[in-house]
Amino acid sequence: MTNCKSNRVSAYRLLLCSGALMASGACAHRVVVPPTPAARAPQASFDGLDLYLNPFAIEGMNLRDGDEEIRALEVSFATLLEDQVQFGLVHLGETIPTAPEFPALQLDVRMTLNNTTYHTVVLDLLNLYPLLAGFVVPVWGHASLEMTMEVKRADGSAVQRFHTTLNDDYSNIFWSWYRNDYVENSFRRLYREAFDAMARELIAAGPVLFVAAGADPDDAVVAHHSPLPTPLTEPRQTPPNTPTEAALPALPPTAGMAAEPPPKTTEPAVAGSPQPLPARPTRAAAASHWRDAPTPPPPRPFGMIYEPLGSGPTTPLGAIATALGGIEAAAFVGIARVSSTANTATGDNLEVAAGDATQKGKRLSLYKAPETTGFFWYPTVGYLNQQISISDFRHTLPLVEIPGAVPLDVRCSNPASGTALDCGTPNAYRLDIESGYAGARAGVDAVTGNQTVQLFLSLNAGLNVVEYRNINARIGSYEATGKSWDWLRSGAFGATAGIRFPKAHLAARLIYDWEWYREIEYAEPLSFEGPVSANTVIVNGQTVAIPQEERVEVDAASLTSSCFQFALALTF
Repeated sequence: MTNCKSNRVSAYRLLLCSGALMASGACAHRVVVPPTPAARAPQASFDGLDLYLNPFAIEGMNLRDGDEEIRALEVSFATLLEDQVQFGLVHLGETIPTAPEFPALQLDVRMTLNNTTYHTVVLDLLNLYPLLAGFVVPVWGHASLEMTMEVKRADGSAVQRFHTTLNDDYSNIFWSWYRNDYVENSFRRLYREAFDAMARELIAAGPVLFVAAGADPDDAVVAHHSPLPTPLTEPRQTPPNTPTEAALPALPPTAGMAAEPPPKTTEPAVAGSPQPLPARPTRAAAASHWRDAPTPPPPRPFGMIYEPLGSGPTTPLGAIATALGGIEAAAFVGIARVSSTANTATGDNLEVAAGDATQKGKRLSLYKAPETTGFFWYPTVGYLNQQISISDFRHTLPLVEIPGAVPLDVRCSNPASGTALDCGTPNAYRLDIESGYAGARAGVDAVTGNQTVQLFLSLNAGLNVVEYRNINARIGSYEATGKSWDWLRSGAFGATAGIRFPKAHLAARLIYDWEWYREIEYAEPLSFEGPVSANTVIVNGQTVAIPQEERVEVDAASLTSSCFQFALALTF
């Protein structure tokens, strides 16, 4: 019966571990992945029109997506518009003036992102086997990008609105637990296609945009116009009081694009006529400031880390996940020292079971991997299962010696049946502890590395504030099983050496812990061998000591242990 229960519990834990590993794919990859700009000839020249690109509004971001990723995506789109459409100037991160100096429009971009990944649960479970370690894990899924682009005048009134929905499938077979490139590459393709499609839409709507901004539609010079992409299904909306595209003058055919269109001659101002616009600087002289901004620093060299290298969370859910840290699974072995005491009939507090024991177990808990050198603390919540066995502790029992007495040979037997027993047979003491606990750990870390890999050493101490324990204690034929809530009855001091892979959201560490359990209460008293006393009798004129042992009832034990643990963590 016990074996069946153990097998069910092991299978349940294996399933939990598999689920955590499968979920890691959704936590490790990004969905805001700027596409690599493609080298191609400009398709249009809208040099007489400025464009103000407002901050993107993105829904469905992952935990790894932050302000830096969004900014890089905005720069990627702005670069495409400035190179391919060749607006007079693309302003990124600037508010459009109420009365801009040059004809200008503003652009709002909204995106909704989604992806779904599928696993074969059977193969995932098989890859938990250490020799496979996640080598062959087939996954597949699809990513979707919905992009809406709205063109507005300086006063915020709408000019035109464009919309597209794109989908892409992805799949992977090898090392899928530890990789995220197959998902990110899928989103990178979607962004590239969406940005190209939106650029073609702006080129096709060029004359309407120029009229809406109060510029001369003849300034919209198109060198090459590709057919509109199929996904753009929403019809263009002609702004009120503006001519339709059909009514606009035809664009002059051009075989290629000049680097800068020739400047127009300006007629002398006539009284009552609009004043000409000021001379416009060339695109080279008026390069966008976001183009001239310093490039991101190169990858950090390997060294001590005192400040976080990555960006912080940008959503409430991300902040909560960062505070929790991650999920860690560990296995441990070690040596425990167990001591049980009992009150004898004379009122003395007597140690009746004590000795060194072997210890082994498993642990699943929250864990926050260190990011910087310095002091730390983090909450701990977890599940512990450990088994402690003592094979012989009778050497701790007191023996009675009477001067001048002749001890008789000891004959041991079963009191119920009279069957002879080996008097040297040691007591077998088994203690199984299952514990769900919550508490905190604090200490100091030393972290070295870069954005790719980090090494760390830690000294720490922890205290379990509350525990819910399931305890099974056995000695001989006596057994006690029970459950209870315990407060402030266990803690640990330890040292850790580990390695962390921030981009993969993985960490591994080797731990040494010295743990103490102030009191482990049994569900019911256990019967232990008690102190040995002696009755003296006269046999053939000699004083003979007859040893006599009483049984005592023990209801609790204290425990200290030294153990080594190996742990793997999925960090948030």
